[in-house]
Amino acid sequence: MVRKGSGLINNERTDLSKDAGDDVIVVDIKRMEVTMTRIVNSHDQKRREPGDRPVRRLSRQKIIRQGGGGTVLAGGFNAHSQLWDPRCTEQGNVAHWADIIDEHGLVIGNDYWRTHHSMRNKS
Repeated sequence: MVRKGSGLINNERTDLSKDAGDDVIVVDIKRMEVTMTRIVNSHDQKRREPGDRPVRRLSRQKIIRQGGGGTVLAGGFNAHSQLWDPRCTEQGNVAHWADIIDEHGLVIGNDYWRTHHSMRNKS
């Protein structure tokens, strides 16, 4: 899908997100046909199959753009860590996302809002 307006072109990259179903949207933002930034909006959610997380099927090397405008990762990661929430007392599901941050030299740019822990599966 390509949307044009105000000199910007937003190109959804379904070729990069197809293995994750609807859990990831990858969009390249371009200006005058030169890629500026890639935005990856993901929702890292467990599926019914034990341990299945479609987001984790994606190729990190293909999704993360190096140089130029780079990549912005956004969304619901369902991960809790003091790396992005200094008030976090119960870390969980953090290894995958921490590895991506380390491997690609990403910068955490959140506003330090507290991450939410679901109470559904707790007794």
